[in-house]
Amino acid sequence: MTLGMGRLLDGSVVYGGPDDTAPLLGELCTNQKSTVKYTSSGENMYLRFISDSSFVGKGFRASYKTVDSHCGGKMMSPFGQIHSSNYPDNYGHNDDCMWYIEVDQNHVVKLSFIDFDIEAGYNCSYDYLRIFDGNTTDSPILLTHCGNQLPNQTAIKSTGNKMTIRMKSDGSRSAKGFLANYTMSCGARIVTEDSGMIQTQESLNVDRSNMNCSWIIMGSQPDDHVTLTFTHLSVPDTGFGSECNYYYIEVRDGEDKDSPQIGKYCSTRIPAHITSQGSALFVQAVAVYGYHFGNFEATYSVLSSVRGTARLGERPSNPSDALKR
Repeated sequence: MTLGMGRLLDGSVVYGGPDDTAPLLGELCTNQKSTVKYTSSGENMYLRFISDSSFVGKGFRASYKTVDSHCGGKMMSPFGQIHSSNYPDNYGHNDDCMWYIEVDQNHVVKLSFIDFDIEAGYNCSYDYLRIFDGNTTDSPILLTHCGNQLPNQTAIKSTGNKMTIRMKSDGSRSAKGFLANYTMSCGARIVTEDSGMIQTQESLNVDRSNMNCSWIIMGSQPDDHVTLTFTHLSVPDTGFGSECNYYYIEVRDGEDKDSPQIGKYCSTRIPAHITSQGSALFVQAVAVYGYHFGNFEATYSVLSSVRGTARLGERPSNPSDALKR
């Protein structure tokens, strides 16, 4: 299934209602190896398959089942849309709806509100929408909101690859509810004992409204060290000098942007392997003026200096060798 010039050529489109005028849940238009799940917020779901007269492919196979719920669901696609029950009509009384969004582990979830109208109350004590930074309601709260205005921060980002949204209403007044898009976004906080990959999507646009893109890669133990290896780097040379002031990849030795800087990279030249002194590396893609950024790809691995082993099945001869990698 293919996508061309921003237009769906071949692919599947899923709507959360009885026809294609219902809110869009997601589109699939590439080779998809992992399972993608969609949940409607009502009793109907509409699936549309589109193809043109050019290329052909294997197509798709899907299964479906009914669940005992009139709202909420688990979303595992790279992007999609969620909305309150009955939207754009008023949501029900005593609703308690939960949406769980999970994307690729090396990315974060970005939720953007399009429409918002939930009964207002002091401290949102009647009806409310609450966003959690993780896969449970015990996760840190990113936002609690009610009323008929969009949140001041219309786009909310998780720090990891999971986000939970809860909308709760009481038994009195109701309103139109909300409509929001979610998408997989660059950046993540990765705590791991293994190896993996981080990357930006092709022709990524990074700007201040997107808060730039940052990855925090941490070993699971205090004595761990993280090694980062760039496998692809294509950051435009602006011609404004060689200081990497406008568009660059930055790597810092620690957990945040205030950690000691290891390097800034703004070309197509692949730098040498980078290994942290501590247990974390901070990687950030920056576009100062919000124009075209480019893209990169890098692998990471975790090493233990105390045990003198690499968690990739390799065994350095001594602990100091692990630090040199």
